[in-house]
Amino acid sequence: MGTTAPAGKALSPVSLSEEYPRVSRYLGSVPGGMAAYPACRARSSIYHAVLAAAPGRLPRPQSLPSPVRELLSGDAHGLWIPEVHQLATILAIGDVFHLSAEAHSAWILQQNRDMFNSIVYRAIMAFFSPDMLLQKASERWGNFHQGSTLEVRPDGESSTRAYLNFPARLWDAELAGLYAAPFIAGLERVHVQDVRVVLQEITPTRAEFRARWS
Repeated sequence: MGTTAPAGKALSPVSLSEEYPRVSRYLGSVPGGMAAYPACRARSSIYHAVLAAAPGRLPRPQSLPSPVRELLSGDAHGLWIPEVHQLATILAIGDVFHLSAEAHSAWILQQNRDMFNSIVYRAIMAFFSPDMLLQKASERWGNFHQGSTLEVRPDGESSTRAYLNFPARLWDAELAGLYAAPFIAGLERVHVQDVRVVLQEITPTRAEFRARWS
């Protein structure tokens, strides 16, 4: 389920809100904008995966904040990057290629499916059951994110609830909806069918997901 978009092109200087409404809205909401929550970080491997899966050539227009331009160019270095920068970059890709909400979600989902279908993950998860996967979900989240936590609570034989906890407005409804993709792709990798993950509720500091499968 890939997403096709035209190759990016250089953009004339314009206001952030005109060309990048997702980025503008997010940075206007999170307290401190690009400088928010420096203790909240993501593994740089996440953003490398984002770039590798981008649906076309990525421009680096001057109207984007410089940390996002650096991520889009692959110039950022180190093991960890600020979570705000990583999230803003994911939104920037949606803006750059004028992706609908559905196309943006489809691209994120395909990216996660590709990751879980890699040789490394196939070997690691070859003998996982859904219960084993869910038991390790919180730990795995902590391996890739600092300053936020994930709680997973079984909710029946083929159902679970997950709670993403974070500082105020670090995630919003759009970003939380995109983050349903790892749950879907991970459960598909352990051979369950008809996976459905819904964002049930979001507050300024918590997102609640409900996952069901057969």
